[in-house]
Amino acid sequence: KKSEIAAARDGYLKSLNILKMLSSDLTPEQRARVIEQNILCHNNMAICSNRLEKFVDSIESAKSALLIVTALESAVPNGEVWAACQAQGITLDKVRKDWKKKSLFALGKAELGRHNPTEAEEYLEAALQLIKDDQLLAAGVKELKVLLSKAKQQKAIEAKREMSTWAKAFRKNEMEPEDDVTPQPSPTRPNKDNKKLDTLPSDKSPTPTNVVSTTNHWKWSSTSIWLGLGLVAATSVSLFLLRKRFK
Repeated sequence: KKSEIAAARDGYLKSLNILKMLSSDLTPEQRARVIEQNILCHNNMAICSNRLEKFVDSIESAKSALLIVTALESAVPNGEVWAACQAQGITLDKVRKDWKKKSLFALGKAELGRHNPTEAEEYLEAALQLIKDDQLLAAGVKELKVLLSKAKQQKAIEAKREMSTWAKAFRKNEMEPEDDVTPQPSPTRPNKDNKKLDTLPSDKSPTPTNVVSTTNHWKWSSTSIWLGLGLVAATSVSLFLLRKRFK
């Protein structure tokens, strides 16, 4: 039941708080016990959080356990704490194939629950590499392979969904109208011979009759001008003679 899992998780959290209050002035044997209990509590909290679907909390707890395991591995083979661990029956296989594998397993399962298949695959693959050749851990190998298969399927689905999203975006861009471009008139071919190009006569082009009448009109206007000038000249002469007579 979820209530029982939540209660177990709270119990592990209380244990961790008690371990934090212990003095730092401890013997190697005591420090080895504290390290072991810290790793166990963090890993068990990660497992409980995954079952409660609190994946972020699970990742935090599993990473804390993994950090302690990595620090312990760095003490192999000459550290005092590691020597104390060996004295208590803690082997390197126990550290890697049990504690470290559980941390990586919890991380992979949490990332899978968060729909992060790439990260899940990395953690689960790392866990599988630790135990794949151990016949005594065949059940754990099988469980890891099942989760790895789910991670790969989820990864393929995510990739397909992303590809579909991009394809829709490209189709939308192709359907959008381009900016209007006003066509420019093609340049007129130059006339090398400097000859007038023939043009078709329009409806307003003058007919021969119109041309003749226009010519006659200009002739009549010229005659009138000459007659007017003659009259002006005769009048001027007459006025000159009259002035000369009355002097």
